[in-house]
Amino acid sequence: MRYSGSRIIIVDDEQGIRDLLQDTLEEEGYICYTAGSGDEALKVLAAEEVDLALVDIIMSGMTGLSLFGYIKELYPDVAVIFVTAVNDANLGVEILKDGASDYIVKPVTRKRLLRAAQDALERREAALEEGRRHKMQEELVARQANSLENRDREVRALNQMIQT
Repeated sequence: MRYSGSRIIIVDDEQGIRDLLQDTLEEEGYICYTAGSGDEALKVLAAEEVDLALVDIIMSGMTGLSLFGYIKELYPDVAVIFVTAVNDANLGVEILKDGASDYIVKPVTRKRLLRAAQDALERREAALEEGRRHKMQEELVARQANSLENRDREVRALNQMIQT
């Protein structure tokens, strides 16, 4: 499944990196927003519906790790991929355990970037679908419980009528 038309925010304090990633993704039909800092990214996230965030770790002001915490708390349906020059396998493992979709070390190839975005969006869609199914099941159980309560009241009322 192709996810062109999906909305992606690119957060990096280097304009050249933002431009390169944006051009690559927009060529594939993605809608891109950019932010040069974590604070700027939070403003975009508050104003726009975003599916995926590409986040650098080392930025002036708020770090990408801090931004990740805010995204998880405030926008839990947004998938996050770290695109960073920080080549630290232990950090990458921790970030992935904490819920990031991927950890890519710069420089990133076009193929690697597009594959990571596609995979993250597929996993996000699967998780959203699972959430919708779970909610539908909860609603069905609640309706069935309500129906059983109504039948129980009807039976009690009939019993009451029979006994009098």
